[in-house]
Amino acid sequence: MAVKAPIQVNDVVDSFGIPIANEALKQSLHISLFAVGQSGSRPFSLLGNGARPWTVLPNGLLVGVCEEIFRQMENEKDPHITQTVTLQATELYCETARDLLASRNTWPPNGHKPRLTNNGYGLDTTQAPCPSLATLLGHLTYINHNRTVGATAVNVAAARGHVIFHVTTTKQTRNDDGKVVKEIESHFHFAELAPSERSAVAKTSGQMLVEGNAINGSLATLEKCIKSLAQGRKPVLRDSKLTLLLQPSMTDGAQMTSVPVVSDAEPQLCLYCVAAPNQKQAKPTTATKSGQSKSN
Repeated sequence: MAVKAPIQVNDVVDSFGIPIANEALKQSLHISLFAVGQSGSRPFSLLGNGARPWTVLPNGLLVGVCEEIFRQMENEKDPHITQTVTLQATELYCETARDLLASRNTWPPNGHKPRLTNNGYGLDTTQAPCPSLATLLGHLTYINHNRTVGATAVNVAAARGHVIFHVTTTKQTRNDDGKVVKEIESHFHFAELAPSERSAVAKTSGQMLVEGNAINGSLATLEKCIKSLAQGRKPVLRDSKLTLLLQPSMTDGAQMTSVPVVSDAEPQLCLYCVAAPNQKQAKPTTATKSGQSKSN
């Protein structure tokens, strides 16, 4: 595993996010970015570091990378090339997959079940088209209000599960007859991980204790998988839905980088990046209540 020098949170987009975006967009890749915060805090690397909790700011990696994606789309002048962007958002709550782009009253009682696709394991959840950055930002605002948070002794708005933002970009090149002759599909998984939780410190009990145990268990599984990849061994991904859904970028031969992201408030934040070739490579084709969790 490569380890880069620490960078300031305000520099994370330019020095880390945009180079990753450029690499993925040029050669059909699966990219996973893990934002990991300290216990009792929230990781700010993805959505930005703001005074209000769960706000979307431009200094976050997710917004910065998407800005670069849309900038390149707007600068593309070739009439034979079309590009699309879609967004999925999944909350993993006690190993239950929830669709954060859908109304809560439509969620299946036992969550969405992962299924095997051509691009690894996925979910039949909302795939929201994003014709512009403004549309994507609107979706992110809805997602943040739909996720599950709860008050603990160390955080008044503690995440009660992990959230995976899945951005898919598709770039098609057509000939003069309108037939697709080349397609590049890239996948970005932005995983905002709920921090590990110690019940004695967080003062949790009942359902919130169950939630904390689920968070800790999935983080432990992710840690094992990352260690296995770093040691050149095949990771066991089925022990958690978190690692199962990130399977496309956690395969043999994946490249991993650890980047400490520092700020005056929380200097120990780290960001992990895992990148692996997309299984669908770019190639010519033929046309064919108190103490209880609540919604923020």
